[in-house]
Amino acid sequence: MGSTQITWFPGSFHCIIRLRIDAMDWPDRSPDLNPIEHIWDIMSRSIHQRHVAPQTVQELADALVRVWEEIPQETIRHLLNKNISFIQI
Repeated sequence: MGSTQITWFPGSFHCIIRLRIDAMDWPDRSPDLNPIEHIWDIMSRSIHQRHVAPQTVQELADALVRVWEEIPQETIRHLLNKNISFIQI
């Protein structure tokens, strides 16, 4: 598996070296490491399970807002903490 190319801002690479910060290679195609991908999945499944599919962009936007508001904060915290514990070595 390759790793995704990191975009560095001017001076950031030298700062990382000077401060001796270890940078982790970020594997490409790893949605399991990105909590927002799990949230999108939850939202997508919820929209598809509804009896009436959104017919317009506005209906879809409204449905997404409702679904977002229905996601328990504990679910979001769990996804974030899961990734934080994975990254910590």
